[in-house]
Amino acid sequence: MYQGKRWEFVRSNIEEAIASSRFRPGEKLPNDLELALEYGVNRHTVRYAIRSLEQEGLLRVEQGRGTFVVEHPTAYLLSPQTRLTDNLISQGRLARRKILSLLQR
Repeated sequence: MYQGKRWEFVRSNIEEAIASSRFRPGEKLPNDLELALEYGVNRHTVRYAIRSLEQEGLLRVEQGRGTFVVEHPTAYLLSPQTRLTDNLISQGRLARRKILSLLQR
């Protein structure tokens, strides 16, 4: 049996599942109840482990949608004249804009 804290056990197992591609970037994880049953812990333990992985940048929690594996985070290099588009282009990515709302006066 695992000797540490239960949330650390769940956290390390989810982290290992991500590293081994059981959960792939952009993929939705099972809900907290399913994970709790899988690891033999309660839902609060799973939520604590997920929160830890979210703070580390491995998971993204979307209210009402679920928990997702983060898709390759972008390294952002800082310099006196940092430009977002330059950082993205250097990593082979594109910058896009999406208008979320329009306020007319």
